[in-house]
Amino acid sequence: SACAEYIWNAIVEGSQITELPQSMVDYQFNRMLEEYKQMAEGYGMSDDQALTLAQVSSEEELREKYIDDLESMAKDELILQAVADDADIHVTEKDVASYFKTYLYLDDYSSYEENFGKEYLRRVALNSRVLEYLVDNAVMA
Repeated sequence: SACAEYIWNAIVEGSQITELPQSMVDYQFNRMLEEYKQMAEGYGMSDDQALTLAQVSSEEELREKYIDDLESMAKDELILQAVADDADIHVTEKDVASYFKTYLYLDDYSSYEENFGKEYLRRVALNSRVLEYLVDNAVMA
């Protein structure tokens, strides 16, 4: 929602991250790379052809092209996790199922779990719960 986006942008702008772990940037890159590979497979293309579509010739060039986005996504993850920790927000398998039913209208999300992994799906559900928490607890001036 626009409200959630406004609140989130204010939080991000007001946050100071002293050190961005390289492992988090690497995680974001590996997710992006996996998405390109899945797209290539879906279209019967090689991984190199998918990179060509991204207008790069190597994985390293892809990383360099999107480094600002990767760092931004990693920062968002750090902030989301900090809010989740501070508010003691956790997700269960039931929360993941509820997320898919509510937002994607799916009872069976096994293909998502197969493609992205259980831990990624838990992060998506956690991020959603954090944003809901922020909206529910925002004080409007």
